[in-house]
Amino acid sequence: MANSHPFLRYASVEWIAHATSFREGTTKTWHLWNTMVIDGHDIAQKPWKDGLHDKAVWTWAFQARHHALIRLLLKSKAASIPVDLFYLYVSELGKEDLLSLTSTLLEFSWPQEVLDGTLQIASERGNLNAVERLLAAGADINILVERDRQTALEAAAEGGYLNVVERLLAVGADVNAPAEWNGLTALQAAAEGGHLNVVERLLAAGADVNAPASDRGRTALQAAAEGGHLNVVERLTSAGAHEVV
Repeated sequence: MANSHPFLRYASVEWIAHATSFREGTTKTWHLWNTMVIDGHDIAQKPWKDGLHDKAVWTWAFQARHHALIRLLLKSKAASIPVDLFYLYVSELGKEDLLSLTSTLLEFSWPQEVLDGTLQIASERGNLNAVERLLAAGADINILVERDRQTALEAAAEGGYLNVVERLLAVGADVNAPAEWNGLTALQAAAEGGHLNVVERLLAAGADVNAPASDRGRTALQAAAEGGHLNVVERLTSAGAHEVV
């Protein structure tokens, strides 16, 4: 068989690698591929040893950045998501892929922890459309995500995403959520990045200009000064920021 069909051996091993961008309904081979993944095939080999109910398939899918397989696993709820690997995968997605993944998560009602973590990542990336969908699904705006000990507002402020900051504030984000460990409050994060428009918005929302720094963090004034952001330093000073005594 192998001699008469020299491509067969390669195809039996590598078939899965050539389907990373499959999307349901966009190709005639989707249903065939779907069947091969779920039910198996006499010739098609899989890079994971066990069935879809083993976490090994998630690990392989995340490491391979296999978007089609991840979407299939999300829809089938074949096994519990390894959350740490999931967050790493989500944090590296492009804007449209993140939005698509968010839609899949909402369609199949994944656990609160996953929604909350994805909201934090969407805020960190400034993806307002994904943020809106996650908020509508009940993601917690004030949860401190274990991934990097930040709230969604702190993550958006750090990136300077004013539209996301405004949306989170509008639905009740805590503007004075404390800094954790070596983290920063939303105002401290915005000041560190020199994002004057975000600093202005947070101050208007009642952010504490002299909120204490975390163990390894900096006050808003210290963060702005360290980054050389003179306009932010001046704004914080005019709002009552002072040096730590």
